[in-house]
Amino acid sequence: GDSARITAVPCLSPALFDDFDPGLDGSMWALTQSNVGPDAQCGAVSGTNALVFNGATGRAIISNPIDVSNGGTVSFWIKEGTGTFNNCDRPDLGDDIVLEYSINGGVAWVQIGTNYQPGNYSNWTFIEETIPPAAQTIATQFRWTQVGFSFQGGDNWAIDDVMIQCCGNSCANYAYNWTPNVGISDPS
Repeated sequence: GDSARITAVPCLSPALFDDFDPGLDGSMWALTQSNVGPDAQCGAVSGTNALVFNGATGRAIISNPIDVSNGGTVSFWIKEGTGTFNNCDRPDLGDDIVLEYSINGGVAWVQIGTNYQPGNYSNWTFIEETIPPAAQTIATQFRWTQVGFSFQGGDNWAIDDVMIQCCGNSCANYAYNWTPNVGISDPS
């Protein structure tokens, strides 16, 4: 008889997506620090809220562990403050945001990409980083943190529409293609 060829193609599938509307999705995040939370103060890409870095002590948000063992991407929109105190205050030089990963439960963090520095993000800017091979584990955490700031309510940053996409088996999302495509039906 005839033969058929079936190909399973892994798709990118969101392992985490948060647009911070109507608030922070607590099922996705292990930790938020010091008034890092949803707010309309700096605007938003979608909806009303973005995640605003605004507190008096360490400013960070950390994801729950995610299986990215087959790689993927981390994407988000970022904007620096452009106003004045308590109104999405403009950050000073050195008040950078960094994206990091941990493969040991947050004991050590490794930076992905570059520092996001004031002066480059006065408008919402899309960022996409490839998950580095060293970060590709079954329980990787991701952290956005502000490395410097002068005072509570000032030196603000905001991020929105955060998405972590994984590849292959860890997402269990495939597209199936077969040839010939005539005379064969999808039994599901």
